[in-house]
Amino acid sequence: MRIRTKLFTALLISTTLVLVTILGLLQWRFDSTFKDYIYRREQQRHQVILQSLQSLYKQYGNWETLRRDPAPIFQILENPLVYRDLRPPGPPESHEHRGPPGRRLKLHVLDLRMIPVVGKKLSDPTLIPIDVDQNTVGWLAIPSRRNLFEANDLSFRESQRQSLLWATLAGILISLIVATGLAKQFVRPIQKLAAGARRLAKGDYATRLRPKGKDELAQLGHDFNLLARTLEDNEQTRRRWIADTSHELRTPLAIVKGEIEAMQDGVRPLEPGNLNSLHQEVTQLERLVNDLYQLTNTDIGALRYQMSDVDLCQELQETTNRYLSLLSERKLELILDIPPQEVTVTADSARLQQLIGNLLTNETKYVEEGGKVKLSLEVDAQYVILTLEDSGPGVPEESLPHLFDHLYRVEGSRNRKTGGSGLGLAICQRIVKAHEGDIEALQSELGGLLIRIRLPRKQP
Repeated sequence: MRIRTKLFTALLISTTLVLVTILGLLQWRFDSTFKDYIYRREQQRHQVILQSLQSLYKQYGNWETLRRDPAPIFQILENPLVYRDLRPPGPPESHEHRGPPGRRLKLHVLDLRMIPVVGKKLSDPTLIPIDVDQNTVGWLAIPSRRNLFEANDLSFRESQRQSLLWATLAGILISLIVATGLAKQFVRPIQKLAAGARRLAKGDYATRLRPKGKDELAQLGHDFNLLARTLEDNEQTRRRWIADTSHELRTPLAIVKGEIEAMQDGVRPLEPGNLNSLHQEVTQLERLVNDLYQLTNTDIGALRYQMSDVDLCQELQETTNRYLSLLSERKLELILDIPPQEVTVTADSARLQQLIGNLLTNETKYVEEGGKVKLSLEVDAQYVILTLEDSGPGVPEESLPHLFDHLYRVEGSRNRKTGGSGLGLAICQRIVKAHEGDIEALQSELGGLLIRIRLPRKQP
């Protein structure tokens, strides 16, 4: 069954069950109260007869005389007031007096021995005592409650049942109409969501829904739009990544190919200087391919990490010592501000060295000669905070969020004179995330760039 059919069926069945239950309860309550009403009516109708029978018994002193000659009892019933109270409701022409009214009205009078004086002995009757001078002298027998219904009573009860039945059928019809509308209303956003999902599957990532309301279906629509935007961004990133990678690979390949063709054509002689130029381009190409390989392995989770307790201060000291000569060549002053005590983190020692090495390599490429590079380490209750900042040149504010993107360089012309591949900071970001930390780029008070890294501290 389709979800629309399921919703329609569920709403219709639940509404029908409620209406049928209400119908049953109303019918049961009506029958119960109607029987009580009929019984009380019968008692009231026989009060005049009861008083007349009491007077009659006082006059005759026994029932035997009345049993032989019941005419006085029938004369009581001929009283217009008594007959009016006893006669059943109906058209006046049906009340014509035909024979003894007591017989037609089924009057039953019993003596103390339950022997009928007038009428016959009933099964399971309701007995009303006939008291004379506070002594019971006989009984006025009324049929049991289940036998009290007259034709008009039964007709009235049947008409009430039919009215309740028609009301229930009308309610079911209304619920049918309402269930149809609600089912359509519920299913419509799901159908739109399914259609949007099919468009996404075909690659139309610009697909958006227009959810209305604040219910779960509306929230699902907003989540769908978020998914579509994410897929669209990822697709744009993928295309840009392919274009940037092709551009980065094309440049050194074109240079190498051009120089080799020049040597083949004799334009450039085959000498050590020209070979060194080729070697530099091949080295740059190799560095770019290696960086791409590392970054891809990190993204797919193929880069393995051997976690252990590492003294971060010692790692910083050893790594910076290896880069002192490069910093000196650029006439860069290194300011190292790390605590003297041991600072332990759970990390991969080789990856930490790669992280620090990439950051220091960037400093040797981009910081102007004679500048300053400051590396500091702070510790709080939960994290160790590694900060690397330089004296410039600075990075525009709008470029800071993109520094960790693949192949991103601040200069829009993709100038390669610095020798960078544009992947160093992206690799640093992956290493930091693998250690459950975070990295961010900010403006430095020294005038250049500030890189701040937070890594979880090993708790004692």
